[in-house]
Amino acid sequence: MVIPSLIKSFFDQVKKELLGNYNIVEADDNYSDFLKAFDITMKFEGGYVNNPKDPGGETKFGISKKSYPKVSIKDLTIDDARKIYHSDYWIPSGAEELPWPSNLVQFDCAVNCGVGTANKFIKEVGSDALTLIERRESYYNRLVANKPGLKVFLKGWMSRTGKLKEIINSLP
Repeated sequence: MVIPSLIKSFFDQVKKELLGNYNIVEADDNYSDFLKAFDITMKFEGGYVNNPKDPGGETKFGISKKSYPKVSIKDLTIDDARKIYHSDYWIPSGAEELPWPSNLVQFDCAVNCGVGTANKFIKEVGSDALTLIERRESYYNRLVANKPGLKVFLKGWMSRTGKLKEIINSLP
């Protein structure tokens, strides 16, 4: 029937305007690697936090109010977060073009450090997963040296990269 499809179209448009314009994933995308990477990254990102020392401010599933001022962070669902991560991090970081586990490391870096930083690292050191992690650890240490107030996050960042190394080293 025409009416239900018009109603669905209307609400889809409202959702896009309220939450952002997300790419819809097609079946031929490298989506299974994205889903694996997303699940791993979500183990690091966690739920809702509003740490005054976090430059991103209010955050849920790693999505910050600073980066997404029009999104209701408290009301953000995991499905909406997945859409944001696919369209705004996975694709722009070039992770979909990389093999596993390099795409995991590139994606996780884009989420934690920003897409521009992740893309800079891959240009500097190439796509080897462990080398990308080492470059990232160097970045964190330099960041804390330049901004001592961020030292509170260093242990968590290093734990995150350590767990990524464990994942990589456990692969056949």
